[in-house]
Amino acid sequence: YQCLLGKLRKVDYLQGDETEIKVQDPDVVEKLFLGYFWGAHAPEIKLAAFTYFASRAGAAAKDMFKGFEGTLQTDCYAGYNPVLLPDKVVRLACLAHIRRKFIEATKSAPTECNHVVALIAKLYQIEKIAKDYTPEKRKALRDKHAPPILEVLEKYLKQIQLSTLPKAPVQEAINYTLKQWPEVLRYLEDGRF
Repeated sequence: YQCLLGKLRKVDYLQGDETEIKVQDPDVVEKLFLGYFWGAHAPEIKLAAFTYFASRAGAAAKDMFKGFEGTLQTDCYAGYNPVLLPDKVVRLACLAHIRRKFIEATKSAPTECNHVVALIAKLYQIEKIAKDYTPEKRKALRDKHAPPILEVLEKYLKQIQLSTLPKAPVQEAINYTLKQWPEVLRYLEDGRF
């Protein structure tokens, strides 16, 4: 297992996420508490590892990605900040997490959320076409087709941000997205991402 983690930490592009799991409390019968599986995935070499931590705190991320240098693709959870602080790791946003925020907010603003999800679907369509491309060819396809879609998406988000209630679920999705917009655009820098 340590060899597996060592191999993962030597690549320069990883995807990371964490998910909760109910764990039986060994001291209290019929009582569960939340634990977390932290995952690291290296898409280029098709390798993944999961480590259990009792917490979702940043110390878990710091331990999971100890020694890693490169680009880490994650959601916007602040628990990853200890990994990003050494300046040897840059964050790449996860469009799937962004998309999910708008799907979850659809009931409160169906027109706006469906429009955002449709724009993201256009970006996904580019990725579907480029699935078996080399990273260089994938980057070239993205360079040609993605920037106009991203420009429309950013403009639309800023426009509806002004007319949406501050605590509305769609506003939270908009803020989540715009807060990490530079990290969203970072996927255009490398066809491997």
